[in-house]
Order: sequence, then structure tokens, then C-alpha cells
Amino acid sequence: MKFIKKYWKWIVSIILIILLSLFLIHESFKERLMQRIEFLLEVGTYKEEEFIEIDIETTNITLNYTDRLYLDTIVKVGLKQMGLDDNIVVSIRPISDEIQQRFDSEMILQAHIMGKGNQYALFVDDMSRYEAIKVISHELVHLKQYRSEKLILNKNSVIWDGREYSEWEINDMDYMRRPWEREAYDEQRWLSSTLNELLYER
Repeated sequence: MKFIKKYWKWIVSIILIILLSLFLIHESFKERLMQRIEFLLEVGTYKEEEFIEIDIETTNITLNYTDRLYLDTIVKVGLKQMGLDDNIVVSIRPISDEIQQRFDSEMILQAHIMGKGNQYALFVDDMSRYEAIKVISHELVHLKQYRSEKLILNKNSVIWDGREYSEWEINDMDYMRRPWEREAYDEQRWLSSTLNELLYER
């Protein structure tokens, strides 16, 4: 109690600084943080269910190098639902520190996909089936964007729908205002809802 009385001004100042910092945090980080909090609140009452057995006739190939066997099911069924069934090879790997460091340090990176043509590498963090459906749906939309060449990643720029965005333009643009991310979030909702209906008995 004496400590609080003696240092109350310091304590109040620190609390105010923390609150101000939270207020000023980049919008994209706030969005990701809120999604993570929502998931953690949901998962507290959510029981991890196994997927139902589903026959997948596809020419696509998934190579799963993680210990979560359900990830390749999500990828295969997701690609099929998006009409992408033409010998696409997706290698699923645990996300590494090197991949994490390529992105804005304020972002919580759960997954990332890269590649072109028929060859893609999908890097994923640890997550439940429930969360993986949402996150991988988003990445599969990016795969579709790459495949159609609507989204082209260059060393120092991105071409979206024929318009080139320089690296500095992208860094200056809020994550959720990037048109390729907006499209990925919009289409992710439909795909994750469809996958939930197909992979779980309702």
C-alpha cells in the first residue's frame, strides 16, 4: 500500500501510456488481434471435432510436411470447391522464423502462400481444424489470384488486376485496404462456410 501511495503518479502514467499505445496500434494489427481474441473466446467452448469421411476426386496433389494431417484435406476440398482442379501441387510446411520476418512485425502471421503456375508452398502456424478452415480459405483465395495472374508478386512491387503497386505504396497502405486482401477476406467467408458444411456433420 505504501508503494502505491508513493508511486501512484508513475503507475497512472504507465497505464495511460499503455492505453494510448493500444489506441495508436496499426489498424491491421488491431484487426488480426481481434480475430485472434474472438477465436480464443470461441475455442474455449468449442470441442475439436474430427472431419467426416469425404471422397475427393482430384488431380491436385498435396504434400503435407506438418504433423496436422487434416490440413491437406482442407486444401484439397478447398481447391475443388473453387474450381481449381488441374494438377496443382501444394506443399504444406510449418511456418518458419524466416517467413515471419518477411512481414510487418506488427502482424500476427498465421499462414502464407507463395508460388505460381502449378507449384505452391503453403506455410502454416499451429492451429485447430476450426481455425485452419478460416485461415487456409484465405490463402487459397490468394492461390487463385496467383493462378489467374490477377495478383503477381514481383521483387519490389505487386501487380493487382493490371495495376502496379510499388513497395512503398504497399507499405503505406493499410493492410485491409489492399485490394487483393479485401477480395481474399470477402471470398474466404464463402469458402470457409462451404468447407465447414462439407467437412463436419451438421
